[in-house]
Amino acid sequence: MLKSYPKKIEISTCEDEPIRFIHRTQSHGVLLVIDNDFNILQYSKNATDFLNVQIDLLNSNLSAFLHDEVIYKLKIQLIDNDFKTVVDGEFSYKLSLSNEGLLLDIEKYDSTLNLLEEQQLIISALNKMSSCNSVQEVLNTAVNEIKHFLNYDRVMVYKFDADWNGEVIAEAANNDLHSWLGLHYPAGDIPKNARDLFKEQGVRIISNLKEPDYPLFPMVNPQSGFLTNLSNSILRGSSDIHKEYLGNMGVCATLSCAIVIEDKLWGLIACHHYSPKFIDFQKRQTCFLLSDIISNQITIKTSNDFISRLNQNSHVRSKLVHYMSEKWDLVHGLTNNEVTALDLVKSDAFIIKYDTQLSSIGLSLEDTDIKNIIKKFEVLCDENGFYSSNSFSKETSIPSLEKLQFAGVVLYKISKKKGDCIIWLRKEQIAEINWGGNPDKKQIQGNLTPRKSFEKFTEQVREHSIPWQTHEIAAIKAFVEDVKNIIVTKFSEVSKLNRQLLSLNQELESFSYSVSHDLRGPLRGIDGFAQILMEDYMDQLDEDGKQSLQIIINSAARMNDLMDSILSYSGLSKLRKIDDDIDVEKLCNDIVKDSNMKRRYPKTQFNIQKGLPSIYGDRAMLYQLFFNLLSNAFKYSSKKEAPQVTVSQYNDGEKDVYVVTDNGVGFDPKYGKKIFGVFTRLVKEEYEGTGVGLAIAQRVVFRHGGDIWAESGLNKGTTIKFYFKSIR
Repeated sequence: MLKSYPKKIEISTCEDEPIRFIHRTQSHGVLLVIDNDFNILQYSKNATDFLNVQIDLLNSNLSAFLHDEVIYKLKIQLIDNDFKTVVDGEFSYKLSLSNEGLLLDIEKYDSTLNLLEEQQLIISALNKMSSCNSVQEVLNTAVNEIKHFLNYDRVMVYKFDADWNGEVIAEAANNDLHSWLGLHYPAGDIPKNARDLFKEQGVRIISNLKEPDYPLFPMVNPQSGFLTNLSNSILRGSSDIHKEYLGNMGVCATLSCAIVIEDKLWGLIACHHYSPKFIDFQKRQTCFLLSDIISNQITIKTSNDFISRLNQNSHVRSKLVHYMSEKWDLVHGLTNNEVTALDLVKSDAFIIKYDTQLSSIGLSLEDTDIKNIIKKFEVLCDENGFYSSNSFSKETSIPSLEKLQFAGVVLYKISKKKGDCIIWLRKEQIAEINWGGNPDKKQIQGNLTPRKSFEKFTEQVREHSIPWQTHEIAAIKAFVEDVKNIIVTKFSEVSKLNRQLLSLNQELESFSYSVSHDLRGPLRGIDGFAQILMEDYMDQLDEDGKQSLQIIINSAARMNDLMDSILSYSGLSKLRKIDDDIDVEKLCNDIVKDSNMKRRYPKTQFNIQKGLPSIYGDRAMLYQLFFNLLSNAFKYSSKKEAPQVTVSQYNDGEKDVYVVTDNGVGFDPKYGKKIFGVFTRLVKEEYEGTGVGLAIAQRVVFRHGGDIWAESGLNKGTTIKFYFKSIR
């Protein structure tokens, strides 16, 4: 650790300047370094005069000159590790921690302050800023409110960029002062060590630049043998470099308040005065609260703007996703429609490479040049396959793009395959930046090197594009996920179909075996015993019994026929269909009668369009097709007050379309294709079924070269339509 403070500091090492160990304090207060028993280890040289005490402070205890109540409050804070300012009479006391002991800052306290007025000011400022429509309006309101409250000659909001250069983006100043609004200052004017302290302390004042600081006595901490770390002291003296820097600006007093957003120093509220000015801790605390309000309002307004812009982009995204999904063609979908990828974010060119396809918009280059561009950018991607820059020439040279004056790029990889990516490009935007003095010029004076000139200096910036905004990167990232999902979906669909075909063939073989060997035996038993009952006990049965027994016999026979049909269906690709003209009306009536549907669903009104044309196809398959459709229609409309099931037909000019309609529970239209999947059910267990019926119906239709589809809505009934293309 340091045992002495360096006497000579060059500007090139300013960020390494040990400002936490400056062993001086400002003149508007007293700093005491004490141990845990409140014995004084070090004190600033102005202590006896400032406190008006006539004792030897070194090794004295605070109890020798502070009131017992103050001592008690400070000890409670030390126990609770919760340090707050204590007020007693004309002084305020602020305890804080240091590696070398405890720090006690003592300042004058203005007991005439009206706390109610300050509270009202905070509430008024909050209301005004909340009603603002943008971040800039918030900042303009903030500087005016703070200037009115603290009465500094100049109040500014100073915002840091990504490289820690600063810009004055809001200002309220006396009329006789030149405006600094829009001026930029290099990062070195507020080096990292100073920025870190601003973030830690929140509020920092220099009350009188013309009055010398007071050194600590003794200079070295007697317990540790090192300089005391004064980071947490609100009275810590300022760097000689910084003081001369301010002096070169003509400033005599300052107040700086950190604006912290997402735990990062976003900027500063910078107040300048051209004569001495002291602001006591209460007003500084009010300023700190105002900075919190400003931070929150910046976050809120930025978030609202972010969401608004994302919503604007969502419409473009949805169109692009539709174009890509329509024909499963990413390249065509993004580059060959009314809306293209260029419309997603403001850009001048776009490139997409996927698999063997390559296309671009806004680039008059050969494919070999575009592939070279992709190769150059791809090596700059991070682990997420992302790269962005508004001045890519700093990292790579791409003559073909530089010749066309492109400077900005965003690239996202869309697959693991090398070269598969999408790229947005922006052209160079020549800009002029107004600096407060030449940022590259050093003014040397003695041992110090702060800048001396703050005259407006205009710099022309080239090889930069308009920066990519956060909402634009977010929109691109979301869109890339859409693209990846489409790629995955397309691949998954193909893989899924292959797996389903393999699995289905295996299932059909197994099912065929089960039908042939396991089900026929019990079915023969049912039919045999029913026949015995019919022959031997017919005269003992009433009409209902006779009818029931006949239904059993008919059902067994029909089941036997259906098993034959299912066996044929399971081997549709192998077996030859036996097609004939089938009377649809008779077929449907037979199904309703054989299945006893009118008795099971007595309230259901069943209608068949008169004069239905016959349909050419395999009778067994058609029986299974209509049986499944009618069973579903009767079942899912049964809970309606007046259930209806209708079989009809129409000709669309090319073919006969057959329709089975019910007024039942219906389903969400987005599941229109899913319902034809094997074992797919969209209803609760209150309706019996296995979810195979519509899958079988679909296979029958496909086997006849036709198509089948469903139209529905929740509680709006269901309409199933199909047609055959069987040729006589």
